[in-house]
Order: sequence, then C-alpha cells, then structure tokens
Amino acid sequence: MDNIQIIGTTTQELLSYLKIKAKVAVSEVKDSEDQSIFNVEIHGEDLGILIGYHGETLNHLQHILSLAVNNKLENRLKIVVDVDGWRNERKEIITNMAKGAISKVRTTGLSQVLPPMSAYERRIVHTIISEQDDVQSHSEGEDIARKVIIEKKIEE
Repeated sequence: MDNIQIIGTTTQELLSYLKIKAKVAVSEVKDSEDQSIFNVEIHGEDLGILIGYHGETLNHLQHILSLAVNNKLENRLKIVVDVDGWRNERKEIITNMAKGAISKVRTTGLSQVLPPMSAYERRIVHTIISEQDDVQSHSEGEDIARKVIIEKKIEE
C-alpha cells in the first residue's frame, strides 16, 4: 500500500471507531521546501463534532491520525486534516482579522492583541505580518490562552 492508501484506510478506521460516516479524500502536495504534505479531506453531514470549539477537536483528530499513520511507517509524514473545508474558512477569518489589526496599528499606532488561537492559526497571522514592512508580531501566553500581539515595527 502507498502512503495515500495507508492514510485513507487509517482515517476510515478511526472514523468507524467514532461511529462517524463520512467520505475521505487524501491528496499529496509539496510545500515551498519540496516536502510532501498529505491533505485529508473529510466530507459528510453533521460533522461539527469532528471540528469542535475553534477546531480543537479537529487538531486532536489530526494529531491522533498522524500518530497512527506514522506508527505504521518508517518515515514520518506531515498530515493535515480538514472537515468540510473548515480550515480554509477559518484561514480566511484569521486573515481578515489580522489585516484589520494591521490597519488599526497603522492608524492608531497602538498595539493590537488578537484573541487566543491555536498554533496553526498564530502561524497564519505571523506569516501575514512577516510580509509587512511597518508592523511586527509576537505571541504571549500559555497553551490555549496564547495570543498574537501586533505592533508597529521599531526603527533600528
């Protein structure tokens, strides 16, 4: 079996343990460093239980699936799980939130504190900020209370 089949089969097994009926599609893409990322798309009805509050359950599902798959293989695979396009929708929300905060920092000069986010979501914000010349960001807090702070870039 190839990696895509192993990931697909393992995902279906995990869903069956959870007594969830859904369709699973697995695809492989390359990141900017030519590393393989395996995207697992889960589609079905009433799958909100797999997403959870701000994607917490989805992140745990992704972690468990990664452990299960990588336990079967010699090399480690990067796996990203999405349910009914939730991650893309959330990425758009986070992007708009970050752009709004950037605008406020530029107009007021005051730092903006975004609400607590997962590591994945904070990474989205930090990437957007890294593309700007006049603002910078850092994270503060612990675990689920970790937030991104956006502020004017300090002139050196």
